[in-house]
Amino acid sequence: MKWHSLKEVKEQTDHQSVYPWNWKILTSTGHIPSYFFANLIPLTPNQVTLFWGIFGLLGISIIALGGYVNMLIGILVYQLAIWIDTADGTVARLTGIKTSGGPYLDYFFHNTHRALLLFALGLGLFNSSGDIFFLYVGIWCSFFLVFDNLYKMKIYESFSIINRFDLIKKFNNYLGGGEGGYHQERKNWKKKVNFYTREMIRPNNPFTLLFFSILFNVPHWYLILIAVLSPMLFMNNSIKIYRKFGTIDFSKKTN
Repeated sequence: MKWHSLKEVKEQTDHQSVYPWNWKILTSTGHIPSYFFANLIPLTPNQVTLFWGIFGLLGISIIALGGYVNMLIGILVYQLAIWIDTADGTVARLTGIKTSGGPYLDYFFHNTHRALLLFALGLGLFNSSGDIFFLYVGIWCSFFLVFDNLYKMKIYESFSIINRFDLIKKFNNYLGGGEGGYHQERKNWKKKVNFYTREMIRPNNPFTLLFFSILFNVPHWYLILIAVLSPMLFMNNSIKIYRKFGTIDFSKKTN
């Protein structure tokens, strides 16, 4: 096994300027878990992804127990899982092991965690207060997040069925593909406001409103906010995607 120096690990750690401030907090120290997994516990990149994904589920489960202490411990465990998530790409670059399983597991955990966090928050608030309203709201929110991702995935399935793989990259760019959409243009203030608003309300990102709502013991307000926004965002995304998808002429090949 090759031993990778701390300098070598830092050089391979992702520090892209496109990342927003909350991700830069983690990526600026991402060399620490990367060094750990590259040398002390030599896991493959996919095993690192699997590890942080399961570790994140542990944090989500603790949140579901309810109570301020449990929710705080749970969200801190989840933040640690996201920090470990910064290591899999670095380990892949250091070892030269790059397989399709890595992105698959990464996107799988990100999307499932997103919905499960809101369900766990609703369940945790129900366990804390005994008010079943919060459980229903958690289910409501997770429903829209699951179907938002499913709606997008069906576009790729449609391209595959009609054998138009040439359109996948074009449409992926439209959806903001690559680094969670962090490469999308943010030159004017409207696009910046839209980008950072979406970034802060996402439950599975580091140091977003979910984290601070639990920290300051007001998670019910965050859940209610998402309950209002999630159907609106789902409908907005669905309409935009269908308008873009519905205008494509499948009889013409694109480069």
